[in-house]
Amino acid sequence: MPKLDDTMPNGVAWVLIVLITGAVISIIAGRGYDAVAKAANWMSPFIVLAFLAAGIVALNRLG
Repeated sequence: MPKLDDTMPNGVAWVLIVLITGAVISIIAGRGYDAVAKAANWMSPFIVLAFLAAGIVALNRLG
C-alpha cells in the first residue's frame, strides 16, 4: 500500500493498475458521450459499494 509521502510507484502492480485503468477510461471516452453514459449506468452500483467498503475500512482503521 502506498504511503502519503510516496512520490513514485512502489511496485509493478501499481504501475499496471494505473495503466489498465487509464486505458479503459481512454477507450470509453474515445467512443463518445453515449459510451460514457452507458459505462456510468453500469458502474454506478459498484461505486456505491466501493464507497461503503472504503467507509468500513476507514472505521476499522480508526478503531
